[in-house]
Amino acid sequence: MGDTMARSYMNPNQMQYFGLVVNGVQKHLLPSPNDESHSIYVTSPNLQIPLQLKGVLSYVPIRYPSDYKLQNCEWVPMTSDKIGTPPP
Repeated sequence: MGDTMARSYMNPNQMQYFGLVVNGVQKHLLPSPNDESHSIYVTSPNLQIPLQLKGVLSYVPIRYPSDYKLQNCEWVPMTSDKIGTPPP
């Protein structure tokens, strides 16, 4: 990632193939939006990541983590580094 990288791109298809639920429909386009709308859902650990909008693009704001967070926070895989390999 580096401390100078402004953006990191993840393909929703890769995340879905890995077992995550990507709800990419924007809330204003849904008849009954809820907390699960326009978000990424990870089943293990149970984690809901809300998406934000910039124009018509959905995104999750990211930043370079501190050394403390790199060492002490839980890492959550969102894709596989092995091509064609679904999650365990």
